[in-house]
Amino acid sequence: MFKKQFAWILAIVLLAGIVALAGCGNNTSDDASALANHPLVGAWDAYGDGEYDYYRLVFNGDGTGAIQEIGYPDLSFIWEVPENGQLFWTFQGLGREEWTYTITGNGNLLSMTEREEGLPWFYERVDPSSPLPAPSN
Repeated sequence: MFKKQFAWILAIVLLAGIVALAGCGNNTSDDASALANHPLVGAWDAYGDGEYDYYRLVFNGDGTGAIQEIGYPDLSFIWEVPENGQLFWTFQGLGREEWTYTITGNGNLLSMTEREEGLPWFYERVDPSSPLPAPSN
């Protein structure tokens, strides 16, 4: 009888441990609300004199995003900010990239630098409902 009770108690404890561990690594509501209120959330148009100055970055508050360009399908990504000034984004089939970023100009200017390349890219906050930027040629 004692062995049967002990087995049930052990099974319940193991099940509770498995349920507790299953929640590890999932976004909590605090994580989700922190991301939803992150200053990167919104639409950002590239600007400059280069050949890549006609696309838009969109960071959604749920950790998803897209690169949008006229004439091409959106390139979706998942993003996270593990520490202030760091940005990790993962593109399906292309892997994860690590960047650093700075937001200035009262929250309207974004500069991003790819960790491996070291070249900065510049963006300006825009209304997400505005038309996509067109090539400047």
